[in-house]
Amino acid sequence: MQDLYRAPDIAKFSCGMKVASRRGMSLSNHPVSGPDVAVIICTRNRAEHLAEMLPSLAKLYIPAGLTVDAIIVDNGSTDATQAVIAEITRSCGWVRSVIEEKPGLSNARNAGIEATSAPIVLFTDDDVRVPADWLAGMVQMFSDPDTNIIQGHVVLAESVVMPWMEWAHRAGLAEFTGDEAKTVIGANFGFRRIAWESVGGFDPRFGSGTAIGFGDDTLFGHQVRRQFGDIAIYSGAPIVHHPDTSRLTPESLLNRTRLGAISELWIAAALGEPIPYQATRPALINRLIFATKALRSRLLHNGSPLTQDELYGYYSLVMSLEASAYDEAKVAFGTAA
Repeated sequence: MQDLYRAPDIAKFSCGMKVASRRGMSLSNHPVSGPDVAVIICTRNRAEHLAEMLPSLAKLYIPAGLTVDAIIVDNGSTDATQAVIAEITRSCGWVRSVIEEKPGLSNARNAGIEATSAPIVLFTDDDVRVPADWLAGMVQMFSDPDTNIIQGHVVLAESVVMPWMEWAHRAGLAEFTGDEAKTVIGANFGFRRIAWESVGGFDPRFGSGTAIGFGDDTLFGHQVRRQFGDIAIYSGAPIVHHPDTSRLTPESLLNRTRLGAISELWIAAALGEPIPYQATRPALINRLIFATKALRSRLLHNGSPLTQDELYGYYSLVMSLEASAYDEAKVAFGTAA
């Protein structure tokens, strides 16, 4: 029987160019030997996305004298992911692979960090395009010894943007172009290794591949900010996100909104914060709010599968319906009174 799955076509990679100098780039407290910075990408069964992303990684400018350890963490893929990784590792000596069989994005993130000794860690995703100067720009930010965590800008690929999109749709697809951040977004962030060690790593109860499904990066960002201060913003050339357009269907929007609400309850409990106010309202009130927002949105329909108002209404409804998750989480995290 002919194999119904075709591995993606894998282009030949040409590896990073060196820029002339490392002037002004001083990384304090980094070891005499070993990599200066690690770039980590976690993936699972997304070979086609990964094959389209990796050429931009291979073309990164690497400042002279900077030692880079690029790691692709395969979180138990069963598709052609290993073939895609093999192609880039043959062409780029500074790119290697780690396999983490234990499912869950947090497990994959932690495995990538554990596999390197780099004092600075940068994360991006398997469905993005990284600009050539991204690595140099992010690393330069750490020349400031008071900078411990960074959030970089992320924009959506033009092919993904729809005229009906509102802020909630864009934010749900990881777009970020702000000048301040309370936490981080997984598509473009970095931190000092000491911060990761201090907060105990990424919590394996959060993130893709878990029952909660979301929140690994969000919780981590809050934890680091509490201990190490404000999140610095890298506003240089943004990473371009190419998410699967299936994330814009009504079913996907509702499911991701639901998971986002549940993860917010768990994150609040993990941080010892009060239960989100939406969860304190009776479910009947939130049902009426959702129904009102949905009716108004349909009457003023702008072509959106689900408007921002509808998503906000559904978010509040899920909060009230799942409010018991907050108490369960407080017990799990030992933050219950």
